[in-house]
Amino acid sequence: MHNKLIALLILTSSLFAGGDAFIYRPEFHSSLLQIELETTVQDDDSTTMEKYPAKGLLYSLVLPGAGQWYAGAKLKSIVFVGVELTSILAWSNLRQKGDDVKIDFEALANLHWRLDLWYEQMFFIPDSLGISIFGSHDIQILLTDGTIIGSSEDLNGDSIPDWTTYEVDDVIRDRDFYENVGKYNQFVGGWDDILDESGNVAFEITAKSVGDSTEWLVMTVNRDTYLDLRQDHNQYLQYAGYAVSAIMFNHVLSAIDAVWETSRRAKRPDKVEASLKPIFSPSSKFGIGGFSLSLKW
Repeated sequence: MHNKLIALLILTSSLFAGGDAFIYRPEFHSSLLQIELETTVQDDDSTTMEKYPAKGLLYSLVLPGAGQWYAGAKLKSIVFVGVELTSILAWSNLRQKGDDVKIDFEALANLHWRLDLWYEQMFFIPDSLGISIFGSHDIQILLTDGTIIGSSEDLNGDSIPDWTTYEVDDVIRDRDFYENVGKYNQFVGGWDDILDESGNVAFEITAKSVGDSTEWLVMTVNRDTYLDLRQDHNQYLQYAGYAVSAIMFNHVLSAIDAVWETSRRAKRPDKVEASLKPIFSPSSKFGIGGFSLSLKW
């Protein structure tokens, strides 16, 4: 969900002898729903309409409630506008909270995770846990000469990280760094509270169920707090994603209702035919990336 509020409407229109066709295909983050909306208007030259469903459709796609206002359903218009504003405010608020928590967990790692401690304190971790400074994950280390090397780089094959033999400027605190130092035991030695003030072991070993197996975690107070903050951050972003979904659905539902309201209140109460089909996507968790909605009146 990094993640910006994307414009909901990409409209393409073309004029045919038999009517107007509009295509609505927003591109959202993979976790959100994609919707394709196609409408066909059958013109009837023998009938004069005071208001046209296609206009109501377009108005509500751009601004939910505008099509209802155009059709004369002003109470509905206020409801759709209210849902839109509420969803946008919720999205903005949740994103801001997520950003604030991100600042907090990054500050915690910057203050309490140290590269110089990482290598030294790993020797206090029991060998039985099978935790090593060499693992499947890497953080980038900046040397004083400007060279960047990986933390697991060992060209000599002596089981001593190469960066420990150079003059180090600092670890590069990028996205991978902030994920790795909290998520993986491989980096637990860098937390400054792994030992107490007397030099005694201050961490706890806890069990975590992972599918059919059990993973052992080496936890310190700072690491535990850090993981809680990252979980809060991810949850805020997830909720913000739900708000974007609400915004999208509000546009589509308002557009459908605008067609119905305009047709119902016009001189000719056209019959509106609708069909909804799933859009299959191999990248989606459930195999469905969205829905195709067709309206005909």
